[in-house]
Amino acid sequence: MRLIILSVTAASVLAGCQSTDFMTANYKGIEPISYTVLPEGPRYVANASTGTTEDRARVYEIFDNPSESKLLITATKSTAIMSGVAAGVIGYGVSTDAPPVAYRDAAEAWLASQNRKCTARDTTSVAKAAYEVRYSCEQPPQPKT
Repeated sequence: MRLIILSVTAASVLAGCQSTDFMTANYKGIEPISYTVLPEGPRYVANASTGTTEDRARVYEIFDNPSESKLLITATKSTAIMSGVAAGVIGYGVSTDAPPVAYRDAAEAWLASQNRKCTARDTTSVAKAAYEVRYSCEQPPQPKT
């Protein structure tokens, strides 16, 4: 069992290095923006079995690179920790990471919140709970000369 945990940990570290290299190469100097996607229905739900209240909102960090019409969208650290290595290795159940479409939808919602008429064209996984979304935007009408 120890060998399996060490192997998974080593793989996670290597994947982390690759995602850091990717971010440095593509998003260096871009500050992340926190964006919350509210669920349909109530945001907070009581869990009777644990006696806790669960927040059903999904919070993302968005690194926008408008000059290349792409952004990096990641689950926040708390979301990533909950659905990351501990859940898989220690056996706390299946990962709770959202599917790629959730990242695409969050990216489009954020772009709309910035008054940008854009559509996601491609959503690519770049690391655990991190996707790069390429988008295209409507060009504003050009004044007649």
